[in-house]
Amino acid sequence: VIFADEPTGLLDRRTGLQVMALLRGYRAQGSLIAVTHNPEILAEADLVITLRDGQVAKVDDRLGRAAQPTLP
Repeated sequence: VIFADEPTGLLDRRTGLQVMALLRGYRAQGSLIAVTHNPEILAEADLVITLRDGQVAKVDDRLGRAAQPTLP
């Protein structure tokens, strides 16, 4: 399991893409959990959990697993 907190946060776009390509390669061997505000990273995710005010606001399971409730 790789935990990545804002893996591209302070990087220029080119370097950020290189970092994501590296992480994508490791993802094939396990799991990647990333915290990000970057929509390009979110676009690749299988599961997106959105937090708002410290609470789970939305769960978007793009693989179609069991539905998750969303909070107001």
